[in-house]
Amino acid sequence: MTVRTVPTGGTVSPISISFRSADPSPPALPATLAAAQLPPAGTSQAVAALMDRLSACYALTLSQRVNAPSDTGSVTGGPADVIAAVCRTLFVNDDPASYLSGGLRVGRDASNAGAFASLYRSAATGVKFDRGQLEFYRDNADLVLSYRTVDATSGSATRPSSRAMEAARSS
Repeated sequence: MTVRTVPTGGTVSPISISFRSADPSPPALPATLAAAQLPPAGTSQAVAALMDRLSACYALTLSQRVNAPSDTGSVTGGPADVIAAVCRTLFVNDDPASYLSGGLRVGRDASNAGAFASLYRSAATGVKFDRGQLEFYRDNADLVLSYRTVDATSGSATRPSSRAMEAARSS
């Protein structure tokens, strides 16, 4: 088992304990584990709410999500082109320009590069997000989630995703 702790400074490895099913009970957690190191109460509910908001955003047609002339194909654009209120709630202060992932801002260029590039593609309409789970915290206390996406044809894929906790709490 791994206890996902909030970093308190520098790189902190997760606390892990091991046991076998034949053991009468798992070993005790280290006495040095403080309540402040644990994820805040309500984290799992905040992650579930983020998955619901993602699904609600992607339920919209392309031209409802972003500035697009039609609901077919793909368009290029940036953070200002995210027009649906439900899509904007995915970001801190409802501002897609505040999001940065791997050096990329929200948007899609002609090479399909950009954070949340799928917002700008009609093929993403109807994608559902579920099984959101906290994986670990970064040193700056951002959390990293994993989740599953299910497209309109019921194909699924598990995807890791970085999300600041503030984004998950902005509902």
